[in-house]
Amino acid sequence: MAEPVTAREAEPVTVREYGTRYLRITVRHHGGTAFSWLRAPGPAHTRPQRLPAAAVEAALRRADTAV
Repeated sequence: MAEPVTAREAEPVTVREYGTRYLRITVRHHGGTAFSWLRAPGPAHTRPQRLPAAAVEAALRRADTAV
């Protein structure tokens, strides 16, 4: 009898792809309750993406932990 496939071993399945000309988002299911979101530049995004400034990043982390 074959061993059951665990969430870590499951091949990801694309559930949904959507976005705009500037941002594309792909949602993947990895088995069980495991999902991932991949954000990528869209075809009209011509400049490289940059990390936010340290102060902005700190504010986003505070907001994230507050929720």
